[in-house]
Amino acid sequence: MPFPASLANIGLSSGVTSDEFVARRAEKMRHVEALTLADRKRYLLLAEYIEQHPESLTQARNHVEKFLTSPGHVRIHWALEEWRKVLAEWPVVKIAAMFREESEQYRHLRETSPFAGQEIG
Repeated sequence: MPFPASLANIGLSSGVTSDEFVARRAEKMRHVEALTLADRKRYLLLAEYIEQHPESLTQARNHVEKFLTSPGHVRIHWALEEWRKVLAEWPVVKIAAMFREESEQYRHLRETSPFAGQEIG
């Protein structure tokens, strides 16, 4: 029995067989795992960088303030406001630890990091 057309959102046509569906889903899961591993490595390197270069917090604060006044970043102002508070109140070691954590608690902060563009690694 073919799968419904709603499966087109994962790149399959409506006449796909169950074997094709399973193969495509496995391929997509491998891709997601590869991206997750790459992000994890980047976050670990960033944590190390922050600890070795505490002055990087000044640049991150400047990025936050710049983007808070940018109309192009309105949709993430909630995260920028949170980053403003984190950068004002947290010690360097706690910020670095947040990048090392694998928990979901700080995922949104890691994903909206104002440390973008730092030379790490």
